[in-house]
Amino acid sequence: MAKMRAIVIREPGGPEVLEMEKIRTREPGRREIRVRVRAAGVNRADLLQRRGLYPPPPGWPAEVPGLEYAGEVEAVGEAVELWKPGDRVMGLVGGGGYAEYVVVQEREALAIPPLLSFEEAAAVPEVFITAHDALFSQMRLELGERLLIHAVGSGVGSAALQLAKAAGATVIGTSRAEWKLDRATDYGLDVLINTSEQDFPEMVNQATAGQGVRRRSTSVRSCASGCASSARLCAFGRWRRRSRRFGHSITTWALCSRPVGSAPSSTVSSSSRKRSRHTAAWKPTRTSESW
Repeated sequence: MAKMRAIVIREPGGPEVLEMEKIRTREPGRREIRVRVRAAGVNRADLLQRRGLYPPPPGWPAEVPGLEYAGEVEAVGEAVELWKPGDRVMGLVGGGGYAEYVVVQEREALAIPPLLSFEEAAAVPEVFITAHDALFSQMRLELGERLLIHAVGSGVGSAALQLAKAAGATVIGTSRAEWKLDRATDYGLDVLINTSEQDFPEMVNQATAGQGVRRRSTSVRSCASGCASSARLCAFGRWRRRSRRFGHSITTWALCSRPVGSAPSSTVSSSSRKRSRHTAAWKPTRTSESW
């Protein structure tokens, strides 16, 4: 059986436990593709797995981390219809992304937009797709709305910020670290709230002239000011989505509201919705590692 290079976790520990080794690769099944990995994303789960704190889902390698990949289709199974060798693809895997090749089902890969490099594409699947699903599929964020993002300096938070700004939203962001808020302003954050020093419900109401936003779920553990905060955030709230992929769960949350005097979603024109989804000139900002 052919072999490939991979980053292998020798034992739980710091970065020094990572080593380059030759491991087995395999031929793709009937509806699988084998991708030559050109870049891989770096996620918190990878760091936890290296330390022995994140067991990968069943069927995925425990010794090779890596949840995101970007590369070129190198081989296809006999029944594959969606891809051909040479196609540029990206995607999520349960592990094993820090290797020269990954084998995935053909429907689990995504085409890399021509605008993106391999390094940029490898930073998209985990956080940007999660954020996009939360904002647009679940919350139906529209042009001109206000959005409150907690932990705006996190991976999903910073991705949501960039997507929301590309969609024409006004974004309020919270963080306990001032340097994260400063960095978020580079991505277009409109209102900065340092929750280690400021009361975020009060700051939101000040920033929105008392209109604010209202949470619709109090089950998220990071409610900084407790359930009583919900009474201090006003109407037109839509909030949270919990998803489970490859055995690990991600909770994404945000609050959004319409400006004073704006129409409810049922009266927003289809052209406005189309404009709010337009992101053709957008490129993601996040770290990935290139082979």
